[in-house]
Amino acid sequence: MAGNEQMDQDAIAAQWEASLDSEDPAEAAKAAAENELSETMA
Repeated sequence: MAGNEQMDQDAIAAQWEASLDSEDPAEAAKAAAENELSETMA
């Protein structure tokens, strides 16, 4: 399970960086929503 947790952290970090790079509020909101969904499912 620890391995999966690390993968989730990496995925969240990648999404966060992507939302910063895009500087698009809609894209950032979408990434945040996806993060919350993945946390709920974890």
